Amino acid sequence: MSVFTKILQVSCFISSLLACTGPSREQSQYIPPQKLPISYTPMELDSLYEPLYRDSFILQEKHDEFRHPVEQQFPMEQRLAHNTWILEFTWRIKADSLITVWYIREADTLRILDRFRYSEYDEF
Repeated sequence: MSVFTKILQVSCFISSLLACTGPSREQSQYIPPQKLPISYTPMELDSLYEPLYRDSFILQEKHDEFRHPVEQQFPMEQRLAHNTWILEFTWRIKADSLITVWYIREADTLRILDRFRYSEYDEF
């Protein structure tokens, strides 16, 4: 066996040993699982994420595109009546991710109308 072949075999053996001892790709890029809400109640979301703000608005016609999906859940007569209050709560999920959930009060509870996850840098 030539010297070149022996050097090649030894270098391959050393390379394979080094590859086995280093952190694997899966270990180095491990991201812990994110807790996902089940009920989307304000209390549950407060316990999982950082609360940012709570707002309310009167349902009406022609909201901006951010609130438009919520508006479309109601008949035109109710939108034109201007007497339905919608609660809008927002939480920070990650450094640049937010979630907004819209509720309507029904008796002593809040009913979820819609929820929206988005980047903090999105423009509406």
